[in-house]
Formats: sequence, C-alpha cells, structure tokens
Amino acid sequence: MQRPDPSKAPLALHDLDTPTRCFVLAVCLEDEDFEREGLARESGCTQVSRSVWMRGELARESAEAGEVSRKLSALLDVRYLDAIWFVRAQTPAKLRQGLRAYLRRGERAGLPGLLWAFGTDRRDCVRGLADVLAQETFLKLCGELRGAAALDQEPTG
Repeated sequence: MQRPDPSKAPLALHDLDTPTRCFVLAVCLEDEDFEREGLARESGCTQVSRSVWMRGELARESAEAGEVSRKLSALLDVRYLDAIWFVRAQTPAKLRQGLRAYLRRGERAGLPGLLWAFGTDRRDCVRGLADVLAQETFLKLCGELRGAAALDQEPTG
C-alpha cells in the first residue's frame, strides 16, 4: 500500500492564521463540539461568557500542531467534506468568481463549510479566499450591528 503524499493532505487548524482560526472557532463549531471532543475548558474569567473564554483558549492551544488542532481539524474535515470536495474540484479563478457572487448576494448558507474548505486548501490563492470571506462577513455583521444600534437610538414618537 502506498503512503499518502503529505503535500496533498489538507491543512489543519494550526496552519491557519490567527484571525481566520478564531473566525473558524466562532463560526464552524458549537460549544457542544468541544464537549464531545473532550476539549471543553472551564472559564477562568468572570467578565466574558464561558463560550467566549473557551474559544480564546482553544484558539491559543490550536495554534500548535497537537491534540487540539488534530481533533478539531478531523471534526471539521468530516463535517464539511462536501464543501472541501467542491472547493478542491474548482479552479482558483472559478472560486474567486463564485465567492464574489456569493458575497454580492449576501448569502450565508454554507458559509462555515466554505470558510473551512478555503482555509485548508493547499493552494495559496484559494487559502486567501478564506480571509476574504471572513473579513467581508465580519464587516457585514458589524454593519448590521451598527444599523440595529441606530434603530435603538431613534426617538420614539
């Protein structure tokens, strides 16, 4: 049996840059996932929720190739296998074009899978699309929050 070529293997959580890794932990995983994988952390801080604190700890711990990165990467690879296969089968140009259309339509369906598939693709130009998707989504959500805050501040009749 031939050994798999490691240069063809998908990247893992620890291979992502810090902002993208944090976005993946926030968007692609639920607290229950951490519980099931035995990675739940008790909060050492009373100023933020356990969920926020735990994601911060896991972002730090998953920056290194180790058990946390391995477990979470395996879970995400299985969960988003369809998105991974889709992205691997497309050319970078087709993916860029599709991402532009996806963002223009303001879609959110499939966002976690696309984020993980882009971020763990071995092609540099495709991995960069994870950053684009994360930043564009973050800015859109911030705009929605600003709009909601403005509505809260409107005088009532």
